[in-house]
Amino acid sequence: MFVPKTKNTLERPQQNMENTLQQFSDLNISAELKKGIEELGYVTPTDFQRGVFENFNLGKHVLGEGQSSYGKSLAFLLPILSKITSDNKNSQALIVCETALQSDLCAKECRALGRHLNIVVSNAVAGDVKPHILVWSFEDLQKARVDDLSESIGTVFFDGLSSANMAKAMEVLAGLLSRGVHVLVFGQDAIKACKNNNEALFSDAALISNNDQPKITKPAEHFYHLAKDTEPKPRALLAALLVHDPKFALVTVNESQDCELLARYLGRYGYKVEVISEESNRSGLRDALKDGLAGKFGVLVCQNSLVSGALEHVPFMLNYDMLDRPQAYEQITQFNKQASGVHRTVANILTSMELGCLG
Repeated sequence: MFVPKTKNTLERPQQNMENTLQQFSDLNISAELKKGIEELGYVTPTDFQRGVFENFNLGKHVLGEGQSSYGKSLAFLLPILSKITSDNKNSQALIVCETALQSDLCAKECRALGRHLNIVVSNAVAGDVKPHILVWSFEDLQKARVDDLSESIGTVFFDGLSSANMAKAMEVLAGLLSRGVHVLVFGQDAIKACKNNNEALFSDAALISNNDQPKITKPAEHFYHLAKDTEPKPRALLAALLVHDPKFALVTVNESQDCELLARYLGRYGYKVEVISEESNRSGLRDALKDGLAGKFGVLVCQNSLVSGALEHVPFMLNYDMLDRPQAYEQITQFNKQASGVHRTVANILTSMELGCLG
């Protein structure tokens, strides 16, 4: 159990820790978790990610502040996943986000990182199945009975909760403290609430900020467009192009035969489309992107298996199929990590079934 010190100031970690890890492959984590990190394209941790992981392993509660898009999700999900035991069928970690959408996205990221760990990540508030990691919205937290939470929960992460919601979350946390939970918190409002509601608990916490760290790249902004039964996927694709109105769009598709079908469909609505697929005559993604960005056509439909590299100047990418394949995750990660300064948008076309899978 964690025993807080009596001092009243939050402790900032030393900037130059001994044995500082230089790459994710150097972490003392399982080979399965390293594989998930590698497949997502992550190689070198930022100072923020390194600080969260090292202080967590030192047994400290961790308070993180700063901006999103600096690797915050990886910084906090990695230490949580490193402590999960797949053989233990009880819930071992609780993550609480401000909104339902944020909890859905957090759960999706958690599954992607831990895809080789043989664990269950779920948003379910109640039910017979006890997932290894629970990812809730604040509304879910209000509905749940804390007494029903598994006694094996060892880590609680509050991700960006507002001050008002964090105060309620601290009440819930009070019911878990006797079990010696390890607490992670991100967000300035949440940190203020921690100090106002339970200064003693967090007096020995490590306060880590990414505000003074350079932004490696400008990440993509993600949108989801639902293909309903009355609005099938091609129509949802058209709607996404109309809504975002990009000067040039790269559309990625899993199946070769869908590439030509979509090209003909978009052509009927005035789009000038080029296709790169296993069956098309055109080859050379870099040259095709160069022509598209130069205004020679407006949409490049490319088969997922042929998308690699040369994405540094693409401002808009639309995934026609759900990202359920390793190369697609790799492709998105690569797209997000291209040269900084380019505003990027990713739109994903989802069926109702696929949307359910995200939850």
